[in-house]
Amino acid sequence: MKFITLIIASLILVNINIFSKDCFEGDTLFLNSQYEIDKFVTDFPNCTKLDASIVINPTKGEITTLVPLSNIQSLNGVLIVKNTNLIRLSGLHNISEVGFGVSIENNNELISLTGLDGIREIGQKSHSHIDEVGYLYIKSNDNLKNLWGIDNLDSLKGDLEITDNPNLETLRGLESLRKLNGFKFTGERIEESKLTISNNKKLSICAVMGICFLRNYAEFDFNNNSTRCNSIVEVMGGCSFVSVEDDLNKVEVYPNPSNGVINISSENRITQLKLLDQLGRTIIEKKINDVRQLDISNEPSGVYYLFINNQLFRILKR
Repeated sequence: MKFITLIIASLILVNINIFSKDCFEGDTLFLNSQYEIDKFVTDFPNCTKLDASIVINPTKGEITTLVPLSNIQSLNGVLIVKNTNLIRLSGLHNISEVGFGVSIENNNELISLTGLDGIREIGQKSHSHIDEVGYLYIKSNDNLKNLWGIDNLDSLKGDLEITDNPNLETLRGLESLRKLNGFKFTGERIEESKLTISNNKKLSICAVMGICFLRNYAEFDFNNNSTRCNSIVEVMGGCSFVSVEDDLNKVEVYPNPSNGVINISSENRITQLKLLDQLGRTIIEKKINDVRQLDISNEPSGVYYLFINNQLFRILKR
């Protein structure tokens, strides 16, 4: 009898080893109900690194908690959370890397990004021959007032878009950002990344450390927010009061104020230079191999904003 019992137990273990999987296998894991989220931890109790995307969208019933997903530490695809009634994103807190992008969209009860605390890098995965791709989208979350909860994000390769959040008041929560760069693939061509902060009616604090550390963005779009967040000049004007130190790429401009000729000193090669007036109009734009001097003798006296490799300098022309 004991022999038969041992055989049965052995067969059960064999079957478990044959049919169980450490992690979900597929391109995208769709979690459309609380039952499916709860079932994930039952089906994949040892899954920490997910070679896929996660889409959380309650089309089959309300989602009340993401805690059953707390074993996940990284995923190679995208993380999308949309159309939920979640107040926080607790349960995603152990995810430190997202290979492609993060989108938090149409979560009308969401009050903070708590739960994304562990994310340090977005867009680390190579895609075809493109080394840097990805995005962070925060869109249409009616009760979101700030970005606390994503404070540890250091590296974003790709687009940053924060739009249509009617109660968002500040971009605080982005202070840790130091590396914002990359490209995006549209399906037909490669484009440089864009930054869009728009249609956030109460947003008046945009000059936070992460935004003031912008680099390598080809396009900036600040519009239809509250005061101090409606143009690149307004935002970067606020950034002149923020202490930004960049040990990787120290740039100095002198003399400032200037009567005309501005000298540029940099430890690295300068490849992009743009001068804007107080209205945000581009006065001078150069894409030259290591330009080291700029002549603004013919420009009227006043305040100008000089971007060097997309670092900002406030220039006074006498």
